[in-house]
Amino acid sequence: MIRCAIPLGFVLLAACGPSSDGLVAHDKDVTDPGMIECALDAVADFTRDCTIQRFVGRAGITVVIGRADSGFRRFELTDDGSGLVTADGAERARVTIIEGNRVEVRVGDDRYRLPARFTAAPPSESDAAP
Repeated sequence: MIRCAIPLGFVLLAACGPSSDGLVAHDKDVTDPGMIECALDAVADFTRDCTIQRFVGRAGITVVIGRADSGFRRFELTDDGSGLVTADGAERARVTIIEGNRVEVRVGDDRYRLPARFTAAPPSESDAAP
C-alpha cells in the first residue's frame, strides 16, 4: 500500500496567530506563492488560479482552497495516509496519484492538483506470514 501526504510546508497561510475557532494560521512558505492548479466547473484545462491555505487547530489540519469567484472548499488532512477528505458538504473528495509527486483531488466538477509525498506503508498484520 502506498501512503500519500500533502506536504505541510507547501501551503500559503493567510494570517498569523489564533482565530476565533481555535485554528492557527502559519507564515507563508516563501518558496511557494500559494497558488495551485485547478480546473473548476467541469472545465478541461487546468490553470494556476486557486489559492491554498492551511490552518492548524485542536481537531487537526484544515486546508482551504479558494476560487477566483470567492468560493472555497475545506478539506481535512488525514493521518491514515489517504491525503485529504472534505471537511464539509455532501460531496466526497476523490484523490488520485498523478505524475510528478502530485495528487489530483476531485470534488464534484472541480479538480485540484497538489504536491504530495509518498511512502510505502508498513505491512499490516494480515500481510505477515504465519
